Amino acid sequence: MWDKVDEGYSLFCANRWRMSVGVQGSAIQVVSSLSDRVLGKATIGLLDDEGQPISLPPCHECYARGDELHLVMPERTLRSARLDISLMIVEALEDVMVIEATIALQTDRLDARNSVQMMDEGLVASRLEAEHAQGTVWSNESCSDGLWLSVICDSRDHHCIDWSQSESGRLRFFGDFFEKGVIRKVQPWLVWTTQPLTKKRMAAWIDQLAMRPLPLSR
Repeated sequence: MWDKVDEGYSLFCANRWRMSVGVQGSAIQVVSSLSDRVLGKATIGLLDDEGQPISLPPCHECYARGDELHLVMPERTLRSARLDISLMIVEALEDVMVIEATIALQTDRLDARNSVQMMDEGLVASRLEAEHAQGTVWSNESCSDGLWLSVICDSRDHHCIDWSQSESGRLRFFGDFFEKGVIRKVQPWLVWTTQPLTKKRMAAWIDQLAMRPLPLSR
């Protein structure tokens, strides 16, 4: 469970893993540690119509429900966009931490093209691996010794993804025309491992993600 939750900082600990989440400037920062050693940092940020970062305010709401952490950024502080993020712990084993990130974006503007960017701050090498018919795995080798971050997306989210900057450690969702008032969602998995993912493990997780219930709107 999430052990400490307030508007600026949240923490999850299990099996030597320590996952902290907080708003830092223009992004929500997810920091992973293993045995008190910081191994990786991933960020989730909101971009405007031109692809420029929007500074995030303090969370309007931040609460935990079991293994799920919910972060809400209201429209009035995000230039008429509302960003809701739910982070759920799927697995926390000795060699792997899996988080399901449900990202919801809504706008009150008539012509909006906001996007959400996920970035690996410790990137050394990145590769796109389409190893399974049901989904795609985006793998990053971290500059920290012995850690890999992979983002798993199943086929239901492929039309929402912009892969053009994936080799530089950036993955973008949405960015096309948004209809006013419509909530759009994606549901990727963030996977931190102490070894590169095997094809067998990739396929198993893609199948598991594909069986997860869809968010109410996509």
